[in-house]
Amino acid sequence: MREIAKRLALVFDIIENFWESKRLNRWMGNIIVFSFVFSLTLIHFKVIGLLPQFIAPYISNNHFEAIEVAFVLLLFFEVQSLVLVLPRPFAGSLLKQFEILSLILLRQAFKEFKYIEEPINLDSYFK
Repeated sequence: MREIAKRLALVFDIIENFWESKRLNRWMGNIIVFSFVFSLTLIHFKVIGLLPQFIAPYISNNHFEAIEVAFVLLLFFEVQSLVLVLPRPFAGSLLKQFEILSLILLRQAFKEFKYIEEPINLDSYFK
């Protein structure tokens, strides 16, 4: 029984080291940035009318939706990281939980920007 536990702990450590590596973090960051730029490009193409008609109904007109895509991916990666942090001491897992909670609240704040009319006209605010 101890041998199985040692092997499982070894597998867990390998997965955790891979997930927390700088190389994978850089890769995940690149994925998030690429998805943000790609979704921003799709939204802008729809706004100017260059998006094909079979794709256009599924794409939003609001550029702030691209931020939503990036936050969803970031939260997905952070929740995966939380699973690996749970066996650590209490302070480490609590820190990760607060990090995820703050990302959720920040995402909710950016969701409110979707209700701003585009293009934003600042002239009415400075008169």
